[in-house]
Amino acid sequence: MPPSSWTVLIALAVLLICGSLWILQASSGPPRPPPPLKHLVHAGALQPVQLSQFREPADPLRVPMTTTGSGGLLSLTHVTTPIATSTTKRLLFDHLPKSGGTSVKKYLEVMIGKPVAHHPGKRQLSDQQWVLLTEFDSLLPAERNAFFTLGLIREPCSYYVSLWTFGSDGHGQMRHVLAQANHSDLYGRTSPYLDDLDRFTRWLQMEKGVLTRRLKQSYGNPVARGNVDCWMHTEHLVDDFNECMVQFRRQGGWTRHTTLPTENQAIANPSTHVACDDYFNTERADIVMHSDAAIFREFGYPKCCHPDYKGLQP
Repeated sequence: MPPSSWTVLIALAVLLICGSLWILQASSGPPRPPPPLKHLVHAGALQPVQLSQFREPADPLRVPMTTTGSGGLLSLTHVTTPIATSTTKRLLFDHLPKSGGTSVKKYLEVMIGKPVAHHPGKRQLSDQQWVLLTEFDSLLPAERNAFFTLGLIREPCSYYVSLWTFGSDGHGQMRHVLAQANHSDLYGRTSPYLDDLDRFTRWLQMEKGVLTRRLKQSYGNPVARGNVDCWMHTEHLVDDFNECMVQFRRQGGWTRHTTLPTENQAIANPSTHVACDDYFNTERADIVMHSDAAIFREFGYPKCCHPDYKGLQP
């Protein structure tokens, strides 16, 4: 064999040996970093997600995490409450004054924990987890489609007792408006105002039907149980609130608790009055049952001052 051929063979052998040594050294070096996180394991089910879709609650839900297997997968254990995401169903509460609305706002802060998005007169849709409409705003069709909607309803005679005694205490916009019109004499003088029922009669005659008008303004005309997704009756506020939260979660909503904690169930902003029946005689009851007949009929209230309505939800 010519010398040049031997030279070529020796060079090839050297290259093969060097390549083998390089491969062995690379395989015994430090481990490569794991690939990017692409999945979450939630309640035992592996689902691909975009992490950018997740938004933490105001007070982040703390859940134990452990890394398992290869590829940097996360296992979430002992999860009892769903995590809020950008695609989570959102909630809208349309406030009706003197029906427990201040309490419901506090309940929602406990259950959902997102800031209230007030937008009176500003009809853009908010990206908050829940939105508050004030008592002077009307629920729009776009909001009905975009949100799970909550409404308040109260037995009319009880509503008027609360509204009138609240004004007699010197509170409320209605008291301010009537005072400007020189009608302050329609309000009571000494709490609980049972010695001022003639004033209450004249007030009812002037303001009769105001609850029906407010319901139409807030939730839609005509008065109908189907105007919102879930109604909360003032007479059973906490129970109805918890039931509405169940329905909200069934439609894809997120809450921090399954039910409202006992320590957060206090009723806020009460009026100074005694039992509803103490303020009504036949004349006053007839005024209310005639002017707010649609509410008695639609929500099943049997008569004045009797909140034993028939049926809970539409």
